[in-house]
Amino acid sequence: MKRIRNIIIGIIVVCGLSSCGDIQEEMWLEKDGSGKLEYTIDLSEALPMLQMMMAMDTTQDAGGGDIVGKLFEEMGTDDIDSTMNFYEVAPDSIKDGSGNLTLEEVEDLKKIDMTVKANKASEQMLIKIGVDFTSFAEIDRLFSLMDKSDGGDENMAMMGEMFGDNDFGENYLFDSKGFTKSAGEEDAELGDMMDDASEEDMGMMEMMFGESKYVSIYHFPYKVKSAEGTNVKIDGNTVVSKVPFMEMMEDQQKAALSVKFKKKFLGIFEE
Repeated sequence: MKRIRNIIIGIIVVCGLSSCGDIQEEMWLEKDGSGKLEYTIDLSEALPMLQMMMAMDTTQDAGGGDIVGKLFEEMGTDDIDSTMNFYEVAPDSIKDGSGNLTLEEVEDLKKIDMTVKANKASEQMLIKIGVDFTSFAEIDRLFSLMDKSDGGDENMAMMGEMFGDNDFGENYLFDSKGFTKSAGEEDAELGDMMDDASEEDMGMMEMMFGESKYVSIYHFPYKVKSAEGTNVKIDGNTVVSKVPFMEMMEDQQKAALSVKFKKKFLGIFEE
């Protein structure tokens, strides 16, 4: 799955050599296939390094496209709880339509939100990327805009690397009978990266991701009858899967999930 490789690259860029926490994918689905998707990345372990990097960085982008700078400009305070959409932080060269995006695509950047929550006392930091969608294919289209619209801005480019090459429309299926998340084709580049990794490289990845889990949470509009996947738990209309991140890097099929919904008979759910 390309998405796993992209997230790995993005986390390495953000965290440097620090260890990282869990990566969570949470989705709320409606009966018509629309919904909301939210990625949460726990960067608590990397917070000290990020604070040091920001203290050293005195540069400012006159065009106003520095996502990290704008989100963390309050890092001197005890708490941060900041949300903005990608249109707000896009460079002027993108907003005026002179970049790689059409004006209609520029407007679509407003559908992608980024939230940062940090607490200095507890040394906790979470980054969330959220998008409202009408179909799985639209998730791919919206996230691809970040990759397409970097416009020379390092932070937009970084987010594009993490989320701009997705496969929701191809690998996610949903109807009134059930939900399927396919692992898709093996990502050859990720496979090569794992095969060619030296003992030192594997040790570094173990240090960064050894305690991390890829947590998938899906909220459905129907009651769940059964679910098959890795470490799956059912709670009413919700299915949760937790896979150790290193295991998923080594075996991408562990990301797969199959859910069946309970059927209704005379308005009553069958057991």
